[in-house]
Amino acid sequence: MEQHPPQPSEYQQYAPQNVYGYQQVVTEKPERNKTVNIGLMLLYIYIGITVLSTALEVVISFATNRYEHLAELQNYDSYSSGVTIDTGTYTAMVITITIIMLVVKVSLMVLFTLMYRAGRTWARILSAVLAILAALQSLWGLISIPFLAAVDPGIVPDYLHSAVVAARDTAIFTFAFNAVGGANAVAIAIFLLKKEASDYTAQCAAWRTYRRSATEHAIYGSQQMRY
Repeated sequence: MEQHPPQPSEYQQYAPQNVYGYQQVVTEKPERNKTVNIGLMLLYIYIGITVLSTALEVVISFATNRYEHLAELQNYDSYSSGVTIDTGTYTAMVITITIIMLVVKVSLMVLFTLMYRAGRTWARILSAVLAILAALQSLWGLISIPFLAAVDPGIVPDYLHSAVVAARDTAIFTFAFNAVGGANAVAIAIFLLKKEASDYTAQCAAWRTYRRSATEHAIYGSQQMRY
């Protein structure tokens, strides 16, 4: 059970009363309100969507030979230099990079979510900014995917033919996940920027400041009593 420092009424004078714009002394740990809980739920959902979409992207890439097509493009671009790469090596490299990026991204998202849950203002603001960027990225995907799917493979150069076909095969999947992920990201930004969410993190900051001030005053008082 978490131990709280002494909280006599006279200690309140030592707690700053303007933390992140919050004008009241907070002597008890704030409870998460409905807005905060919904925002946390949306963040957890976004983490799940990120993991699921990445896993499905790898599976579909194998099913549609996408990695082989990308290897062909890579070898075409490197043909003049005489450097080529076999499909197996290229596939292993891409999957390794994908897994590393996924682990880093999910780790950061989990960290920001837990810090927001603990009432950290920086985590709330940073998560909201990243959600807005994710929503813009999804919007770009929703706009570009229909154009890509409409491209006739017969009018593109031979070395792009297989890549265009593979992109068309995954267009529905990509469009669906962009739509779901984008809607989720917009909802996250909205709920993290609401006044109730801002008040929660401000109250938590004021509470931490009060605890620190009260503890320091208690230590100082005990030292004074020794003399």
